[in-house]
Amino acid sequence: MLVLKTVFIDNTGMDIDQKLAHRNRKRLLILALLALTLYVVLPQVHGFQASFKLLRHINVGLVLLATGSLATTFVLAAATYHCLARKPLLYRRTVLVAVANMFTNRLLPAGAGSIATFFMYLRRRNHTVSQASSVVAVNNIIGFLSHGVLLAIVLAVSPGGLSGFQLPAVSWPVVAVGLGVVLLAVILVSLKQAWHRSVWRFLRSLAKDMRYYQRQPWLLLAAFSTSLLMTVFYAAALWCCILAVHASLAPAAALAVFTIGVITGTLTPTPGGLGGVEAGLLAGLVAYRLPADQALAAVLLYRLLSYWLTLAVGIVTYVYVDHRGYLQPVSSRRKALI
Repeated sequence: MLVLKTVFIDNTGMDIDQKLAHRNRKRLLILALLALTLYVVLPQVHGFQASFKLLRHINVGLVLLATGSLATTFVLAAATYHCLARKPLLYRRTVLVAVANMFTNRLLPAGAGSIATFFMYLRRRNHTVSQASSVVAVNNIIGFLSHGVLLAIVLAVSPGGLSGFQLPAVSWPVVAVGLGVVLLAVILVSLKQAWHRSVWRFLRSLAKDMRYYQRQPWLLLAAFSTSLLMTVFYAAALWCCILAVHASLAPAAALAVFTIGVITGTLTPTPGGLGGVEAGLLAGLVAYRLPADQALAAVLLYRLLSYWLTLAVGIVTYVYVDHRGYLQPVSSRRKALI
């Protein structure tokens, strides 16, 4: 949290009353988004009992394949950072940090935990604050672009990926509440002048550091490729979970549903997008006319593997990584040894 506050948000100029008011507005926004999510999702969830029955008869081989796909994403995440890093990284350590990131990324919303983890790791590997910030930012930008390009390519090659997609009926009150929440978020951000200063300062630093990649464009291409593959394996894991509960869905459609889950998870201000990802995935599968019980079973299975299992592994790995000092600045580690 301190890393994110220092790099992206500066509240030092706010007095106590302003900080309390800001926190109250943030809590109000979070409650409104959670209420909207529950209002939309809960009426569609009628098949809990049937879904759990489906989970008792899942295809174990496909579950193992989904687990392997998720494990591969750690290797690819480390490879992406290796391509973008300004200083040499040890690949084995970077993979361990990527696994440990599954713990820290579950603590904060919108991927903030991942930003903090890799920022500290890059600082430990002799990156300046500006360099570490730009590497993390470029990684996120490439991830967004590669995901969009992959989705466009898949839907262009397989136009049938959107066939059968039908948006669920949503009442006007839900739409009004959703638009109100978005408007409230825009107003809160626009009123916070500290955001403006921090964003412009960060963008100037990013533009300066981007000159490094202009001289070595192949690094960006390599990072783009590994990031694209990471999206492929995440979507493949979801597809395997769908097939494991004996449902049927095209791979292109699974990628589209995964994209919906990523978007809703990013917009949901809960740790690791908890609740938002599930809502997006469930809504996407229902939109593809999967039976409610199979859709819910697939979502539960996927999140069990991608969230709770990786969280457990991430906690153990984080303890090891922290003990080894991989996330501590050199000066702090030396002081600890003294």
